[in-house]
Amino acid sequence: MENLSHRTGDTDIGLVAVITPNLLGLITLYPAPKTQFKTGRPKSVSMLTGLSGCLSWHRSTASRAAPLLAYCWSNVVTIVEVHATQTYDLDVTLTPKNAKRFVGTQSIVSVRWLNDKVLALVTVTQYLHLLNYDTMTVSTVLDLSDKHIVHYDYFSEILNDLKLLDPVSNEVVPVVSADAYFNSISSYKGKLFMMGRYEFVVGSISNWSDKLLDTMESGDYRKAIELGINYYQGVYDSAVVELPSNEAERKKLVMKNLPEMIIASVLYTFKVYDTTADKEEWSQNMVELTKVCLEAWNVVDRPDFILEQLFQLYKQYNQTEMFFDQISDVVSNLQTTPYISPSVFSEIVKLFVLKPAYHKRLEHLICSLDINSLDLNLIFSLGKEYRLVDSLFYLWSHILDDFISPFVKFLELAESVDNQDQDDALKIYPYISYTLTGRVYPTGKTFEAEKAKSYVYFFIFHESLIAWPQQGGKVVRLAKPSDSDDEDGVDNNYPYLQKLMEFSSSAFFTALHEAFEDPLLNTVATTGDTVDPAIAFGRSVTRQKIIDILLDLEPMIKDNETRLFLDVFIARNYPKYIQFISLPEDSVLKTLARLAACKSTDERVRADCELGITALLSVYTKRNEIPDEVLTDLTQNEYYEPLEYIYRGREDRFNLIKTKLRRLENTPNETPVEGKELLELISHVYKHISDKDEIEPNSDTSSSNSSSSSSSSKINEVREELTHLIDTHFRALAKLDGGTRLARIVSRYAPELHENVHLLADDPALQRGYLASLMQCKELIPSKYISLYEKLNQNTTCK
Repeated sequence: MENLSHRTGDTDIGLVAVITPNLLGLITLYPAPKTQFKTGRPKSVSMLTGLSGCLSWHRSTASRAAPLLAYCWSNVVTIVEVHATQTYDLDVTLTPKNAKRFVGTQSIVSVRWLNDKVLALVTVTQYLHLLNYDTMTVSTVLDLSDKHIVHYDYFSEILNDLKLLDPVSNEVVPVVSADAYFNSISSYKGKLFMMGRYEFVVGSISNWSDKLLDTMESGDYRKAIELGINYYQGVYDSAVVELPSNEAERKKLVMKNLPEMIIASVLYTFKVYDTTADKEEWSQNMVELTKVCLEAWNVVDRPDFILEQLFQLYKQYNQTEMFFDQISDVVSNLQTTPYISPSVFSEIVKLFVLKPAYHKRLEHLICSLDINSLDLNLIFSLGKEYRLVDSLFYLWSHILDDFISPFVKFLELAESVDNQDQDDALKIYPYISYTLTGRVYPTGKTFEAEKAKSYVYFFIFHESLIAWPQQGGKVVRLAKPSDSDDEDGVDNNYPYLQKLMEFSSSAFFTALHEAFEDPLLNTVATTGDTVDPAIAFGRSVTRQKIIDILLDLEPMIKDNETRLFLDVFIARNYPKYIQFISLPEDSVLKTLARLAACKSTDERVRADCELGITALLSVYTKRNEIPDEVLTDLTQNEYYEPLEYIYRGREDRFNLIKTKLRRLENTPNETPVEGKELLELISHVYKHISDKDEIEPNSDTSSSNSSSSSSSSKINEVREELTHLIDTHFRALAKLDGGTRLARIVSRYAPELHENVHLLADDPALQRGYLASLMQCKELIPSKYISLYEKLNQNTTCK
């Protein structure tokens, strides 16, 4: 039972709440004692955790007119607002409203209000739970077992015979009563009082600022800042730590302390460096502190003043590299394009542009930031001086919408004899690839790329030299080749395309191969009312137009590697986009012939050639008319996949067998020869020869006899050659299926080859498998093979 003095109008009505094992009653004392409300024990109460009952009032406040009553049976806590109304005859009516419920896992033996938003619950196992009234969630759990709270067994005898209805089983069952803590735990003005066996404990909830201050004073600055971040983001229960529930108010309040904490933590840590014995440990701690400080800066929307003060501290104590490493990581992990103070970033650029080891990360940082963070003049100046090519490409293309200047820079670098310049020039190819596939170079972010694609196509596939910028710019010239008499030093047939192919044909065609996947190349787009020649050109570009330009240029290509990559490009893309590309049959055959003649030892190049040939064959309509020279080149250069494709299409099983056996011999560990298919092919050819041999003798005329004789001679020749092939590759064929199928084929069509079984003596399992299959054949088996088989079986049994 617990009473509460409560005024309704000018009258103090007096409220009393009484709880029993089954009922809760609310009683008013004025004008006369009267039971106003009753409610039974909830069905969700667990019978397994021990029976307990407790309650607690919280009087009305300025912000909450009605008093709150929290009552509990075992593991279920219910909170209601108790509204009182008084009639004209001074009679009072109580109405519980807005009931909220919390269901725990243990019996609760004490319920106490700390304030109108936080309720302290103590469980039978002496754990303190802080319950938020607004959300009805537990935000904090503390172990009180070391306090040894006083409790007594008041009810085991009184309620010894008590039996209650179990809502789960719907049966009346005896219950065990929990001990009583009624006089051991109390609360008053936000404080919790607990009577222990050996001490009297008074505690209160630390608010957010107290916790921050305590953590800072303990010297754990990283934890203090992490705590501040959590308060700012609302990770902790605002009611428990006394923060406003309104997000804007909460953030504003925390921001009054957090920046000062960040700066003070870093400054103090730097100051103790000289007195720290373990410098390595200090460095590790400083890195972690830097991370959390920059995380806090990012969480609070990256204000300039925090970053500027931090950077000046790191600069003052010669730790700018640590700062740079951590801010690079923070920016890299952001999903948005961040803004940082231009003054700080300019200083970062000036410092780290002098350190080549940091160039890559510096460029990544430049390309990841909001444009307003960048001093463009400074970055252009230093970028050109210190070869920050990625940054220059990014600024030109993404910031200034200038998609041609990267090519101008490429031409400048490509003519240099400096190895670093040559390496930097290669960056033009990923730039082409990214732009033509709608991505920003080098970040890879997608963007609306019609203009960019148009300008890139315009430059690459322009038939002659162009001036840039378009208005009042200079002609973008190429260096004059040493063996050229041309006054301009260039050939006016697609000069930029020739240069790009010449500098790195593999990189160029790789980029173009990716660009070919763009569906915009399917058809010619309408030029509309555009007057920009680059845009108009870009809208006219199709796969067919690109292929036509490349084929026009092909006779002028002197470099064999460039010609080869061009052939591979056509061979891979013509079949893939055949509905959009038209090629004459003779061009297809010429491309086939050149690829077949490729003798490169580079496995990647060979693989590209083989794939290209196979792809072309899939659309070439005259496969039966492929010249013998091409077949010879394919055979000599060991392009087995296209050879098999050709012979399979012609149903030329004999040459298909020869090709597969040659493939098996030359690449035993790499070529996935299908054993079953090869052995079936051999069996099929033998059967075909035998069938024809049986039919031929039926002819009667002399001319037929002559023809029959010629045909019979040819059949014998094929049989002998096939038998010779099996003889030569006997071991390899036996290994395909453990000798089983081969033994049956040899037994039926070439029994003289059984002698080769002795060649398998070093592999008893293979030899025995062959002989086992031979024993099952219908044909007559020489006794020596039977003896050998028995001997092998005896040896196996002995082992």
